[in-house]
Amino acid sequence: MLAPARRRTLQSHPSPDLPTSSGKTTTGFDDGDQNFGGYDADKVFYRKAWRTMTASRVVTRLLGLALASALLFFLLYEPMSVPQAVRMEQKNKDRRDHNNYVHELEVSLDAAGSAGTRIEPFSWKPRAFTIHNFLTEEECDHLVALAEPKLEASEVVTDHKERKSSLSSARTSYGTFLQRYADEIVGRIEEKSMQILRYELHQRYTKHPDTHPREYLRDTDGRQRIATILLYLSDVDEGGETNFPMGKISREYRDEHGEGADQENRECGGSLQAAVKPKKGDALLFFGMDGQNTYEDPYSLHEGCPVLAGSKWSATIWMHQGRFRDMEYSLVSSEVCEDKHKNCEHWAKQGQCEATEAYMKLYCRLSCGICHKCQEGDVLCERKYRFAGAQA
Repeated sequence: MLAPARRRTLQSHPSPDLPTSSGKTTTGFDDGDQNFGGYDADKVFYRKAWRTMTASRVVTRLLGLALASALLFFLLYEPMSVPQAVRMEQKNKDRRDHNNYVHELEVSLDAAGSAGTRIEPFSWKPRAFTIHNFLTEEECDHLVALAEPKLEASEVVTDHKERKSSLSSARTSYGTFLQRYADEIVGRIEEKSMQILRYELHQRYTKHPDTHPREYLRDTDGRQRIATILLYLSDVDEGGETNFPMGKISREYRDEHGEGADQENRECGGSLQAAVKPKKGDALLFFGMDGQNTYEDPYSLHEGCPVLAGSKWSATIWMHQGRFRDMEYSLVSSEVCEDKHKNCEHWAKQGQCEATEAYMKLYCRLSCGICHKCQEGDVLCERKYRFAGAQA
């Protein structure tokens, strides 16, 4: 009986005619055949057995596949030894720290700088960073002393096309510009002019962007402000926050400092959205343009809240897209450091710088080494020779 069973199991098409016990012929796997004698009974039995065996194999294979998948899952993924929510939150935090690059950064300055300077992200909308201990006590007090005798009522830009400014109720502070290299301490702090501001009781600066409208800018004038650095030169008893009405405080900053940044100040538009309280020596860096410096960032809209007690001193430095010279100048320019006579170099070699000092100092400054001619835009050279006393 084995041979017919094997034959029927392997057949996938009608079999050749087979003899039956009655002498008739029948076709293999003909379920309509009612003759169950001889090979016909065996044929029906083995067909049903084959179907039963096939179903068992399918079920067995499905179970095996499921077990293999489960085993592969546990091999590739760590078991959930901690609650999934906790683990996912940790992964999200790691991803945020990785994508944002900066969580808190220690900065080591030179001997003249402030010790313990550190940077932490305040907001990602706009991109804003607080820089703790950016200035020393000496630097803060020195800038205030330089600026105080020169203070005038602050103006705002009222005509971007004509580049005109005027007094406005939107800005009620007093301020002045300190030019680059006004003295050694100013030069040590920055390489461009800075604006010093003083806010007295109830003085403020209403909501505004620091960027200029693009339709009034030329591609080559470098006037667009891409970032702002606010230097806090004094503590403020109450009020005076720098507030971003549309800003969003970073989760890391909120976790570190709690909800304190959202203190209510009714004179600054109600509850503050994202505000930095002035702290002497600290700085706030924020970007007014997107990452490609193409579009203005609407989240960078900001305001100086009214001072409710005490006074507020601050300095503002703007970072421009190009070299912007409207308010800056160099005390060591290539035009000043030059010889005014064609024989100056020859006379200097003959010792005339000492023999006829008065004349040579006036007409042969470059050849006598009284000044140093720096290349255009070489700020390090200008700083070095300005403070070495070589340039009067």
